[in-house]
Amino acid sequence: MTNYRCLILDLDGTVVNSHDYTFAAIRHACAPFGVRPDDASIHAAFGPDEGVILRRLVGANNVEVAYARLQHYYAEHVHALEVQAEVRTLLHDCQVQGVRRGLFTGRGSDSTRLILERLDLVACFDAIVAGDHAPPKPAANGVLALLQRLRCAPREALLVGDSPLDLRAASAAGTDARLATWFMSDVTRSGVEAPTLSSPGELRALLGLPRPV
Repeated sequence: MTNYRCLILDLDGTVVNSHDYTFAAIRHACAPFGVRPDDASIHAAFGPDEGVILRRLVGANNVEVAYARLQHYYAEHVHALEVQAEVRTLLHDCQVQGVRRGLFTGRGSDSTRLILERLDLVACFDAIVAGDHAPPKPAANGVLALLQRLRCAPREALLVGDSPLDLRAASAAGTDARLATWFMSDVTRSGVEAPTLSSPGELRALLGLPRPV
């Protein structure tokens, strides 16, 4: 069985249970402009960072105000976010065993920084690429940038995310991927046929990590 030298994780729906948080924040941002997208519409717009999504929803003239409202909502409600219970231990054990850890998220760098800092996750990753620093998934650019920074060849890396966009980005970069299902809801669930994981613990054998004591 392959033991990968590098693990790349998505943030939303993989490391943190944050889709409802994001849906609510975007609706809050759009409210003054008479726009109230439902969860499915917002989820369908995922890929680019929130600034791009808001521009499409409220128009270029309103995006600055909407973005400020978005970030305010994020900051006010970040305490309610849930980190997947096994992820911290998994990432710690990756560090101990020399498995490099990357984060590739479509979320913009402002909210990515907020979430990682408030949830004490910054030190869990050796390199981070946010959605405003690379073309959006399913483009391979973000994955390739992480591989370069992590000094890891594509065939040595495994990407884990909850979206078909994650799987397609990994495929475009030449890396293996698994679909994370632990935070999926009726809105975010995909019918894509792909190797799936029901918990982060299933990654341990693939990464050559011992089982937690």
